[in-house]
Amino acid sequence: MERTHLEGNLTKYFWFVLCMRRNYVPILSIFFLTLPDTTAKQIGIFSGIGWLAQFLFEIPSSYAADKFGHKRTLIAAALFMGAASTLYAFADSFAYFVAAAVFFALGFSFNSGTLEAFMHDTLVGLKRESEYAAITTKISGYVSLISAFIIILLPFLTSLSIRAPFYVYMCVDLIAVLIAFSFVKAPQAVEVAEVKLNNMFSVINTARNDGFMPLSLFFGLIAGCMGADINFRYPYLQSLGYPVVLIGVVMGMSRIVWFVLSRYTHVFKRFRVQQLLLAELVAIPLFYLLTAYLSNPYVVGALYSLVIGYYWVRTQVFTHHYLAHLVKAKRFKATMLSVRAQIESIFAGVIALGVGFVMVRSYKLGFYTMGVGLFVCLLALYLYMSPKEYVQKAI
Repeated sequence: MERTHLEGNLTKYFWFVLCMRRNYVPILSIFFLTLPDTTAKQIGIFSGIGWLAQFLFEIPSSYAADKFGHKRTLIAAALFMGAASTLYAFADSFAYFVAAAVFFALGFSFNSGTLEAFMHDTLVGLKRESEYAAITTKISGYVSLISAFIIILLPFLTSLSIRAPFYVYMCVDLIAVLIAFSFVKAPQAVEVAEVKLNNMFSVINTARNDGFMPLSLFFGLIAGCMGADINFRYPYLQSLGYPVVLIGVVMGMSRIVWFVLSRYTHVFKRFRVQQLLLAELVAIPLFYLLTAYLSNPYVVGALYSLVIGYYWVRTQVFTHHYLAHLVKAKRFKATMLSVRAQIESIFAGVIALGVGFVMVRSYKLGFYTMGVGLFVCLLALYLYMSPKEYVQKAI
């Protein structure tokens, strides 16, 4: 009977992930710039504040989830996301966006690491732990396919009201809360060696194991850039001449790419960690340089769709790699994954605040700066890691 109930978590996971997707992101900055006395610099400021809030709450929220229950934490995550959607819906000034960014960050922090750990515990309870990457990537792929259509259609709601998408998500977030309440708690195994991990700092200290921190820094830099540019990419496309009503197509197509690539996650297993690091060292900075160099909005939009779709698929593959090989404290999976996420939020906050000042002068200059800076930092980390044993492992 317990296994039957746990099986239900898989379907609920699908709907919860779908509800928690922020499909209104493509119009968020465009909506902000329609308000009086707003600038691109302020986008960088409220984005940076949001990332700072995520940094502050990322690990404490996941440690609380490991100690007091993943289900309760997911309920809180959905409530925080609902608060953010409500603030966006009624925003009429910069202050509303700052407050919404903080609640958005809280929702993301409480969800980040916790949902992955909850699903991993569910699959352990179902004796399907080895299928984690395949199952979560496949489910997320289908979510992405549905999200693609939602993202494409949402901008058309702006013809009724620029606030209409946020009114819709107030209802969606209520559904997410109800789903979170219906989750069935999965058993959490406690290893003898973990008994001494009696506080948050002793758990975090285990992140110093071989490979965890260097890889987290490498992926954190890439994630930081992806997170920092999200509030600039759509105003940039608009400045190049991309129609506002079609702006959701860019993010929608990235979800379709995500869906397609999610069917081929087994391909990643043919490569070693070092090979994928080298590929991203070249490809991601080159993407930013091409984004700045090209002026055709449709070509730039297509590049975004391809790279973002790939980025999210490979993120889930590497999450499985972390859980299988790098997370030593199995009882504190959410906390350990949040250490990685906190590193990402640090980079995203710093990059968002810094590049915001450059973007005021020129979007192209901002993306050139991100491309060059990212390449230099990734190269340094790659040279440090390349002789190490942990990068010789297969994904």
